[in-house]
Amino acid sequence: MFNNFAIRIADFENIKSSSKPYSGDEKTGLHSLITKNKNIIDIEIAFASEEFEEPDYTEFEYDDETGIRPKGKKKRTTPRIDLAAFCRGNDGIELVFFEAKTFNNPEGKTKGKNLPRVVQQINQYEKLLKKHQKEIKNSFTLMLDNLVELRGKKFFPKEVVDIIENNNEFSVNTTPYLIIFGFGKDDKNGEYGKKHLKKLENHYKNRFISKGNPAGIVLSKLRK
Repeated sequence: MFNNFAIRIADFENIKSSSKPYSGDEKTGLHSLITKNKNIIDIEIAFASEEFEEPDYTEFEYDDETGIRPKGKKKRTTPRIDLAAFCRGNDGIELVFFEAKTFNNPEGKTKGKNLPRVVQQINQYEKLLKKHQKEIKNSFTLMLDNLVELRGKKFFPKEVVDIIENNNEFSVNTTPYLIIFGFGKDDKNGEYGKKHLKKLENHYKNRFISKGNPAGIVLSKLRK
C-alpha cells in the first residue's frame, strides 16, 4: 500500500538526489532540506491503497477570504506526503511525517477566520497515518532489517543506529508537521507573514516549522 520502502531506501544518496528533477521552487527547496537532514529516509510517500476525491487545482482563482478556488472539476488522487524522517522525541526515536510548502504557495493562504487548504490536506494525512499506523511500523522495521543486513550500521545516521541497537524500537508519530520555507525578512514581517504565517503557527503550535532558507531547517529533534 505504501511506496516500496525496501527498494527506495536501499540508497539514501539516490533518494536525496531524486528530488532534483522536480521543477519549481518547492522541489528545489526540498532538495536542499533533504540534503542537509540525513535522518530523512523517504520522500513523496504515497498511500497507494487510498484515494481522495478533491478539486483540481491545476487552474485556480484566489479569493481573499476563502483562499484558492479551483476552476477544474474534481479528480481522484493518491495522497502523498512530502517527507518521512526518524527524529528524537521525548520518549525515544519517532518516525515523523512532514508536509512542506513554499512561502508563496496559495494553499497556505486565507484571510479572516478561515484556515487554508493545507490544513485540510494535513488532516487527511493524519487520518491515514492513524488508520495504517501498524502497517507503517512493520514496513519501516522490515526496511531497516534489510538494510542492516546489506550495508551494516555505518550506512545510517545516528538516529537510525540508535533504533537498530535498541531492537528496532521506534514509534510512529501520527500527527504530521508543516514546514514553510522560501522567504526573506521583509516577507515575514509583511502582510502575509503577519497574517498567514501567524495563523498557521497558532494552529499547529510546535508542529509548525518556518525558515527562509530550507537548508537551515533541522529535523533531528522534535519540538514538543
